[in-house]
Amino acid sequence: MAGVSCGFTAEEYLKRIGYPNPKQSPECNIETLTRIQRLHSTAIPFDNFDFHIPNFPITLDAEGIWKKVTNYRGTYCFQGNYLLTDALRLLGYKASLIPVGSWRNFAHSFVEVPNHCCVVVEVGQKWYLVDVATVDCIDGILEMSVEMDVPQVVSNGIRYKFVLFEEGEFLQEEEFRTRVKTVDSTFFDKRLSFAVVKEDAKRNEDFDPVLPIEKEWVNRFGIKLKLRSGIDYPSLDSKQSLMTYCDFPVSLPREIAKILIDYTVYGDPKSHHHKQWLGIRYSPDGARKYIVAGFRYIEVDRPFSARKVERLEGANTPGADGASNAKIEEEYDSKIRQYLINEIGIDLSEEEKEKLNIRHNYTLTNVEMVWCY
Repeated sequence: MAGVSCGFTAEEYLKRIGYPNPKQSPECNIETLTRIQRLHSTAIPFDNFDFHIPNFPITLDAEGIWKKVTNYRGTYCFQGNYLLTDALRLLGYKASLIPVGSWRNFAHSFVEVPNHCCVVVEVGQKWYLVDVATVDCIDGILEMSVEMDVPQVVSNGIRYKFVLFEEGEFLQEEEFRTRVKTVDSTFFDKRLSFAVVKEDAKRNEDFDPVLPIEKEWVNRFGIKLKLRSGIDYPSLDSKQSLMTYCDFPVSLPREIAKILIDYTVYGDPKSHHHKQWLGIRYSPDGARKYIVAGFRYIEVDRPFSARKVERLEGANTPGADGASNAKIEEEYDSKIRQYLINEIGIDLSEEEKEKLNIRHNYTLTNVEMVWCY
């Protein structure tokens, strides 16, 4: 597409994700989009350990992200979905990155400031929600032009739906609003609030599936899209599609994404998932996930199956003098690095191995996160 500059070509991107015949530009249809989403999700792992390297800048520029993935590192959610947005535009798609808030089970709410993102893509006068950088992305893409509260089955056989909820605003902290407004004065305009809801296995107190399998609807993401001019906020029982109320969204500026990262990763003391997750890889068929999550290595069968969890216990074991046992911490640092290399496929440079400091994850060994796998 003319005017798109992102440090790589469409052919280079298609080759990196393993698309057949990368020299031949594919048609911009839903079949191509579905294939790209699956290939990207399985070829480029989720990689969060930039946050665990002291004073390491989080790159969001296109060339920096491309350099990262060509060195066989993975991407953080904003990086992976910005890469996808740029690539889809190169291929001729209309695509925009939008901010998304994760559901927090411990608070029974979505995060106040978006801590994740997805890509909205228009194909044949329909909108699709696409994600290549989270634990659920392997499930597939969601059609946004369907009626609200109507389940749809994605490629992994799992059901999702969109649900309207009460009108609400982003975090009201003045410093946050001021920083954002200097980049985009429309960010706080009146917006439609809705949730992405997923049908998943009902879990027991250990967060393993109840057997025989029971299913329930669980919140995944909260999204706010700018309301079309002249449109009133709909009643919560409205069944119209999202396209009824909103224009195609403008892509989130990278400058605002950096502000969101500051607040939701470095500024949020409850941001455990950012502090624990280090790497996620999916099998090419989408049947399994392999997760290094701080003190745990997790294998997950999909859909609705039990997890195999290897816990790296002992990292917080106090020494005789009451201090943490440095030898144990060193052993678990080494083990986590091996999981990243052998199980996730992230190739750490010698410099990154030297700087990587995962020890602060051990302070969370008694915090059991509740995730929807």
